[in-house]
Amino acid sequence: MLPRKGALTLPKKGAFYLHITSANLKFEKAVNNQVKLAEDNIQTIESYNKLVDDYIDLKERYNNLISKYNKNIEINKRSVNSRNEIIDSLSNYKTVVDLLHSHYFIDYTITTEGKNRKISIEAEKLDSALILLPYYRDRIKREKNKWIINTRK
Repeated sequence: MLPRKGALTLPKKGAFYLHITSANLKFEKAVNNQVKLAEDNIQTIESYNKLVDDYIDLKERYNNLISKYNKNIEINKRSVNSRNEIIDSLSNYKTVVDLLHSHYFIDYTITTEGKNRKISIEAEKLDSALILLPYYRDRIKREKNKWIINTRK
C-alpha cells in the first residue's frame, strides 16, 4: 500500500533507530556539557567565596596590626617624653652638683660593687656655717642682700 498524500512517513527501521540514537547522543552530550558548566560555576563560586573569606581575614589582621602600631606609637611617645623628663632632671641635678663644687668645693665619688652602690662625699673646705645651719636656721634671715642674725633666743 502506498502512503496517503500528506501523511507522515516513517523512515525505515534502521535509519529511524540511527536518527533517534544520534538525537539521544546529542541530547546526552548537551546535558553533560550543562552539568560540567554547572560544576565549573560551582567551583568558581567556591573559589570566589574562599577569596572573599581570605580578604576579610587579611583585612581584620591588617586592622589589628594598625591598632597595635598606633598603640606602640603612643607608648613610644610616652617613653620619649619620660626620657626627656629624666634628662632634664639629670641636667638640673648636675647643675646643682657643679654649683656645690664651685662654691663649696664639695666633690663626690660613686663606686659600684655588684648590685651595691656607694656614694662618698668629700668636702675638705666645708664652711662651718653649713654644719651649724640646721641648729640656728630660725635665727638667720636675709633682707636686701644682707644677713641678719638674731643673737637673742
